[in-house]
Amino acid sequence: MGLSDKKQLIEPKLENLSASQQCGLLNLNRSTFYYTAKVNNKKRDIKMEISKVFEKTPIYGAKKVHQQLLENGVDICLNSVATYRK
Repeated sequence: MGLSDKKQLIEPKLENLSASQQCGLLNLNRSTFYYTAKVNNKKRDIKMEISKVFEKTPIYGAKKVHQQLLENGVDICLNSVATYRK
C-alpha cells in the first residue's frame, strides 16, 4: 500500500479514533499526513515556456532555448534551462 493510499484511509473527524491514532495504526508519520506540497508557479511557468520553444523547434539545445527565452522576455540563466530540459 502506497503513501497516498494510506493518507486517503485516514478520516480526521472520527470521534472514537483520532488522526494521530489512525496514523499509528497505518505506520504513517503524522507529519506526512498533514504535509501538503508547495507548488512553485514560477518554475512551472518557465518549464511551460521551454516546452513552447521545443514545440516550435525541437532541435534546439540548451543554449538556443536560453537565447529564445531571453528574447521572449523570460529572465533565466543557462544552467536553469539545462536543468529544466532534463
